[in-house]
Amino acid sequence: MTRGVLFELHIWPKDGPDLSLLVPDATDEEIPALLGQLESLADEFVAYLRDEIVPGLETTPTRFGHIDRVTLLRGDVTTTVTDFLLFLDGLVDGDGGHGNTPGVIDRIAGKFSVRATPRHVFNEAGSWDAPGASYAG
Repeated sequence: MTRGVLFELHIWPKDGPDLSLLVPDATDEEIPALLGQLESLADEFVAYLRDEIVPGLETTPTRFGHIDRVTLLRGDVTTTVTDFLLFLDGLVDGDGGHGNTPGVIDRIAGKFSVRATPRHVFNEAGSWDAPGASYAG
């Protein structure tokens, strides 16, 4: 059964402006370039999490817990593309940091500006395939 911590994340360039805050005041001519920058930033973040952070996670349990799986959900609207839900699955109450080992959020903050709001510790109550779903086993 799945158990872990859910974080709500918002990212923007390290030491730069939050590009998503520029959208409401942007002109029609500026919008396409701005949305392209947001999309590129989100893609860069996903790649960084996948290629740098996840492979560097502790592989053995510690007294601070153990992360078994990382799930990332991304905002689906152009103005929320830099908003994410990050689920750290395992015996964790935080982001996996301990002692001299930085947690996932601290590692993200090394490359991106990030606002991370822990939402709760969750335990899976159930998971079901819908009837007729193509992936139903």
